Amino acid sequence: MQRNEMDSVLTSVGLGSPEIWQKLGQELEGKTQLEQPRVSKKVLVKALRMQTDAMRYMVDEFDRLRDKMAEMEREARNTAKHVERVNSKLITVQGQVDDTNNKVYELEVQQITHTEQLKQIDEVAIQVRANHDEVQQIAESVEKVNAVHSEFVQQTEQKLTVIREDHEVTKQFAMKIEDRLNEEQKELFLDTDHILHNKLTLAMWMEGVEKDNRRKDEALHDCTDKMIKQGRNVQDMMLETRRTLDDNTCAVEDVQRLLLEKADRTRVDEIIESKYEEICNQLDKALASVLGEEDEFKRASQELQQLVTHLSESKADKKDLLEVKEQVLYDSRVRQQVENLRSFIDLKMNRDDVFSALKTKADKDEILALLKGVSESMNASIQQAQKSLNYPDSAFLTGKQTGHQHGGGDNNARGQLSGSTSEGFLVGVDGHVYQADPEVVAQVQDRTRPSPAYKLPQAVAPRKALPVVEDAGGD
Repeated sequence: MQRNEMDSVLTSVGLGSPEIWQKLGQELEGKTQLEQPRVSKKVLVKALRMQTDAMRYMVDEFDRLRDKMAEMEREARNTAKHVERVNSKLITVQGQVDDTNNKVYELEVQQITHTEQLKQIDEVAIQVRANHDEVQQIAESVEKVNAVHSEFVQQTEQKLTVIREDHEVTKQFAMKIEDRLNEEQKELFLDTDHILHNKLTLAMWMEGVEKDNRRKDEALHDCTDKMIKQGRNVQDMMLETRRTLDDNTCAVEDVQRLLLEKADRTRVDEIIESKYEEICNQLDKALASVLGEEDEFKRASQELQQLVTHLSESKADKKDLLEVKEQVLYDSRVRQQVENLRSFIDLKMNRDDVFSALKTKADKDEILALLKGVSESMNASIQQAQKSLNYPDSAFLTGKQTGHQHGGGDNNARGQLSGSTSEGFLVGVDGHVYQADPEVVAQVQDRTRPSPAYKLPQAVAPRKALPVVEDAGGD
């Protein structure tokens, strides 16, 4: 025993502190008188008394230590027996460890395989995210195309409205021209069959123009109906695509959540730690008395823990893998549907086709030019008729009357009020000239006089081109 331990033992058993024993030693040295130390009896008695107590304690301690040694010998014999048992168990465990090592090697091979499968699953998840982003971009582009298409439909409807208004104005203008031509027919007794335009009579040309206008109206209505149907189909496909995208998003999130639950490292670590602690506690309880073999049992417990880890990590859920494969196939089908949607959108009627169709409509300038040509053709026909009639009975065309001559006139001519200086005479159905009442002639002229906007030229001179007046509300 060391000095510090001895001091603590003396203090604990009540034999005094080290300072007391040191002081006693100094007193036993005595006092030197005449070169001989002298010790008092009191000190000697005190020293004997303390030594006696120490000897008694030492005797008791010796007996206690002897009993303790005997107990330790018995424990050593029991420990030897336990060691023999543990050695036999270790031999058995060694065989199990060899089997476990083989299983661990197989599990390591399976772990490598499953690690590669997890990498492939991660790649599939990355590809699914990329497909999801691509589908979102496609949805945004489709929304933009839908917005552009809606704007184009609105613009087309506005243009069609303007075209309809122009067409109505053109119809009204044509009706006014027709009324004007009817008035001229009444005044000039000139049939529309006598007016030629592009080698056709005026009636035939007007019928062709009306048929052309009806055909263009029907084409515009068909184009409008097709565009409306196409817009509805595109909207339906957009809704279907959005629903498909939502389903894909939910499915991808479910797959990701399942993958995270299967490959949650924190949860696996917690399970491994709990198993490890349980195994360690059992081994500690069984092998508490074998201190020398503690490292071997720890190694065995670690191997068992690794075995449990490999078993827990290498469990392959085939159902989840099949769900991932089905999701990948479903995403491929969705991609094919998106490609079909793209091809369908590419087949729609673009803006250039609509504009080319609109260019074929009846332009106002073209109609005005055609009407101007009709007017010139009518003037040419009237001048030709004036030149072909050289006798006075043709006053219904020239408007001139030289006298009251009753000659043979044109049998096909009809009575007409002239607009010349001889406005007091009438031409009968038989071609003869008769004097009429001036008041009656004035009343008839007032009723048959055209409006100032459509004033007819006088028949006494060569006819000029008919004025073409645009309606104030045309444009």
